[in-house]
Amino acid sequence: MSINDTYQDLANLGAIFNVRSRADKVIAQMKAQVAAAHAKVAHLKPVSVFLYDSGQAAPFTAPGLAMPNALIQLGGGSNIFASLKQSWTSVSWETVVARQPQCIIINDYGTPTWQQKEKFLRTDSATKNLPAVRNNCILHLSYDELTPSPRNAQAVTAIARWLHPKALGQSG
Repeated sequence: MSINDTYQDLANLGAIFNVRSRADKVIAQMKAQVAAAHAKVAHLKPVSVFLYDSGQAAPFTAPGLAMPNALIQLGGGSNIFASLKQSWTSVSWETVVARQPQCIIINDYGTPTWQQKEKFLRTDSATKNLPAVRNNCILHLSYDELTPSPRNAQAVTAIARWLHPKALGQSG
């Protein structure tokens, strides 16, 4: 998946519903927002990121063929499961721990809540000592930001700001 897939979906919807100019405007705004964020972080060392969707016995995550992988890369990160040529899948906590992610994105939707997922990460013996947890580098993003949608550009900006705050004019 790439953010270009989202742009194509929006263009297709514009054609189907005869609102091409509106779709083109949304796509142009998204492209500008993504380009602005990416330009500020593209030259920086990527920060390792684990996307935590759900699961306590085995974490469900978004590897190399899922949209969050593209968003993480555009935001200046490196998905610890990017090399898995799958979409959404389960992995093992042992593998997460072995890869020592610097930051974690929690997919925020339904139950359990992002707060419950974060509490689990902070209290579970396998995860509480991960660098991301120890350094409080946990970001929750909504499901519609992380799956193909007009909110993908917003997610890229949020990820870039979170991973590289100084590059985006924030204190960090």
